[in-house]
Amino acid sequence: MTRQRSISRVTLDQPIAAVVCGERAQIIDASVSGVRLTHSTLFSERKDCPVAFTWEGKQIEFLGRLRWTKLQRGKNIYQSGLQIERIDPFSTTALRKLIESCVERALREQKANAMGVPPAAEAPAKVRRAQLYARHELVHGIWRKTTTSEPQQPESGFTVPLNESPQHIELLRAAYAVADPPTQSMIRRLAELSITTPEITARRYTP
Repeated sequence: MTRQRSISRVTLDQPIAAVVCGERAQIIDASVSGVRLTHSTLFSERKDCPVAFTWEGKQIEFLGRLRWTKLQRGKNIYQSGLQIERIDPFSTTALRKLIESCVERALREQKANAMGVPPAAEAPAKVRRAQLYARHELVHGIWRKTTTSEPQQPESGFTVPLNESPQHIELLRAAYAVADPPTQSMIRRLAELSITTPEITARRYTP
């Protein structure tokens, strides 16, 4: 479970401006355990590093510990990773909602990219083709994958179309493993939506 927590990280659609250790920065990845960010000024060495940013009108603040910093090749820009040391309940809830929104967007966009907008002549062939799904179940902290023709969602885990990319499956597994029960339920509903209403997703994300 510790390993799953370390990889539960989502890439933000757009960087979020933040104040980190008193310096300006931009958050590019986020997880329930920390963030990755870019910045132009080196942070001073200190045990606790205050982090503050706003997402959809919600203020998120926590004390982080600087884990690593590296200079991007060919640029005067640094990247750093901060581990969350202390965070209040309100900020925890807002951070989880930020991660959930990234998971939801990734699920919808992945489905849309896989489908595209097929020509009318190809539609009957898609209907006739046998449907297969991948059921991913989390059992005693271990993920188990099963190929099935049944689209039902499992009690622990989720079922998605078989053609979902490995990168996207890794994202969903990592997010599910660290989520609370309501968030896990939301992930299952989104997975079910990707199976039962693909035409809605395709219309919403027309290339």
